[in-house]
Amino acid sequence: MSVRCFDAAGHSRCEPLLRLTQFPVGELDTLVRDGHAYVPWRISSDFRNSFVPKIAGKPPSDVHFGDVYAPGTRQNKPNKPGLFRFWVARGFDTTPFPDGDYRLDVEAADVRGNASRGHLVLTFVNEEREL
Repeated sequence: MSVRCFDAAGHSRCEPLLRLTQFPVGELDTLVRDGHAYVPWRISSDFRNSFVPKIAGKPPSDVHFGDVYAPGTRQNKPNKPGLFRFWVARGFDTTPFPDGDYRLDVEAADVRGNASRGHLVLTFVNEEREL
């Protein structure tokens, strides 16, 4: 699962439904069903202190880039806003959870303390069903 953010000059937008005025410095997420947090709020990324770039290879690239950013991420370029996709969870195993609808809540905050929250409804179907 990943969160998609757009970073334009002076305005960032993250989906689902996340809007910030600055690039996010951190994200939290939780998984909720029927008012119960099956996965409590947790930090999925914190750029204030957890992302230390390490440049290597040819062409030069950050070896930690894929740990934080999901495929399809691109940085800002002149006259073209960036598209940032942040990992929320990789290889998420739904089998410990009962079948049904869940809500993934994601919150992002910027360096100025602005925060925005969005959610996405997910349906888990772990058992085979006859048609």
